[in-house]
Amino acid sequence: MRALSASELLSAWERAAGLPLAGRSLVLLSVCAADASLDALARLTIGQRNARLLELRVSMFGVEFATIADCPACRERVEASFSADQICGTDVSLPEICTCEIAGYVVQFRLPNSGDLESLSHITTIEEARTALVDRLVLCAARQGETVPTHSFGDDVVSALGAEMDRLDPNADIRLSFECPRCAHAFEAGFDIGSFLWDELDAWAARMLSEVHQLASAYGWSEHDILEMSAMRRQAYLHLIAS
Repeated sequence: MRALSASELLSAWERAAGLPLAGRSLVLLSVCAADASLDALARLTIGQRNARLLELRVSMFGVEFATIADCPACRERVEASFSADQICGTDVSLPEICTCEIAGYVVQFRLPNSGDLESLSHITTIEEARTALVDRLVLCAARQGETVPTHSFGDDVVSALGAEMDRLDPNADIRLSFECPRCAHAFEAGFDIGSFLWDELDAWAARMLSEVHQLASAYGWSEHDILEMSAMRRQAYLHLIAS
């Protein structure tokens, strides 16, 4: 994935700022994939999308990551550092329709994508979201040769179906391992590459706009000219302003 210029990153940040998180991720990917429409990107599975977002993040900010999580035992904030190859595999081709047998059910389903997640944005409870997601993803279910509705699924079937989706699309649910320095409790926490990348880009955009403001005020240069400079040259001029 090609590295984006400062101007391209700011444009992507501006386009995505008012969107829900799923939409933000798609806009960022679309900047790097001019041959793919937003609709096509929205049909990527969550794991495929995450793999591409990880590749984008590496091209923008490098391979090293640092994040925090709250220890569930003592609520201490725990830091973790890791590299890109530790958290996500490569983007892989996945079947459009999957089939599995669970507790006497034969279920045909598809894997969740960004459009599915966006459709749940108005739902406030986990139970309602899970029901709505199963209804969207299950294409056909049968038991003893008879077609059955998804509301006949028990919690065990829904849980097993979710586990099968995670197995088929492992990049969809990225987990990080932590150990609390205060109480030594070891735990796992989910890592959302889309949210993480957006927070980094948002902070970067704020710093970049501040740099543009300082350089334009001091030298009268245009935003375009400032953004076309290398980061090293911008920092050199900022140092001169401050000295």
